Amino acid sequence: VVPAASPRVTVPVVALSLYAVASGYLMSLIPLMLGEYNISADYASWLASVFYGGLLVGAMFIERVVRQVGHRKAFIGCLAAFSLTIVTLPVFANGLVWLAARFIAGIAVAGVGGAALGGEIRRTTADVADTPIGDAVEDKEALEAGINLKTAVVRLAKRGK
Repeated sequence: VVPAASPRVTVPVVALSLYAVASGYLMSLIPLMLGEYNISADYASWLASVFYGGLLVGAMFIERVVRQVGHRKAFIGCLAAFSLTIVTLPVFANGLVWLAARFIAGIAVAGVGGAALGGEIRRTTADVADTPIGDAVEDKEALEAGINLKTAVVRLAKRGK
């Protein structure tokens, strides 16, 4: 029997799901906007690629930022940065500005996900320890201490598991 999810976990997951749908919708609208703002269609693939490059870069350092400023401030800051990048697109009809905005948007999206889910993952690791998933993880101390998944995977890989 799977226990019901607590509202503390459900609300951020639902909110992030809606956010992901809206972000995907925006991603599909950007190529359609290029002609409207007299930007070459050649930028379409670059705008998508640079967004994912920003997402990668953001994923590499966002954990440190969240730890320093806290989940709430990181979430609000990244959401504000993402919103500003969306506003930038119609205000500055320039391909290079759009590339920079999409890169920053990628970093901000990584921050929104990391800030929103990071705290929930840490808060629920003790609950996970008593589930079949928790039973499969041999490093219980790392799981219960709330060490991020990347660190736990690296530790397990070093042990040759």
